[in-house]
This record gives sequence, C-alpha cells and structure tokens, in this order.
Amino acid sequence: MLENFNNLLYMDGNGLFVWFCMAFFVLVVSLNILYAIKKKRQLIKLIRSL
Repeated sequence: MLENFNNLLYMDGNGLFVWFCMAFFVLVVSLNILYAIKKKRQLIKLIRSL
C-alpha cells in the first residue's frame, strides 16, 4: 500500500513537476471562476439599479 502511494507521489522522479502543474492549473481555474462570479454579481447589481 505504501509503495503504491510513493509511486503515485513521486512518479519516477517527475512527481514534483506534475504536482506543481496540477496545483497551478487548479489555481488558475479557481481564479477564473471567482472572477466570473464577481462580474456576474456586479452585472446583476447594475441591472437591478436601473
């Protein structure tokens, strides 16, 4: 069990790069979603004020 976890974590020496890329991807997607939610709220607020 522990050996399988280590293989998943290290990925033959490429694990650090792979996990960094995955974390960066999640960060970018999260920021895009938060930005879209913020803009949607601003648009709804603008429409309601008219």
